[in-house]
Amino acid sequence: MPEKVIIVTGERNGGKTSKMREIAAGYRSLGLEPAGILSVNSEAGTPDLPEPDKSRYFALDLASGTTRLLASEVPIAGEDTFRLGRFYFSAGAFSWSSSVIEAGFSAPVLMIDELGPVELAERGFWKTAARAAAGFRGILVLSIRDRFLELFTEKLGIRPGIIKVT
Repeated sequence: MPEKVIIVTGERNGGKTSKMREIAAGYRSLGLEPAGILSVNSEAGTPDLPEPDKSRYFALDLASGTTRLLASEVPIAGEDTFRLGRFYFSAGAFSWSSSVIEAGFSAPVLMIDELGPVELAERGFWKTAARAAAGFRGILVLSIRDRFLELFTEKLGIRPGIIKVT
């Protein structure tokens, strides 16, 4: 069981990933280097992209800064994908992400952003998140939408501290 489990929760597009970035920075400032995956979109703030692009999401390796295209509203060329809702998900990116997360089992802080409908169907990050909930020994930080919070805490058998973003 992890030393501590923290869940960042909120609505869709409610700021969970931004809060996860803040938490990662906070742990870094304490000398605790976080590992794991954040699911990030194309950030706003350039003349070409004044608003965030929420049509594609990338898996970001917290340790290396490497990204892989994880989900897109249009099929991902050259990738084995599956569709859920409006997105096509890359099986290869999930496999890579799971390897990144498992490599982080030796880190003091492990972060997984986010657990959602894909994981409720026991795909995506599900197997790795379940292994982390059962066997990771450090601080585990997960992000989960409000409406799935109870389902995941029961399914994973965890009693987390909750950070609610609004």
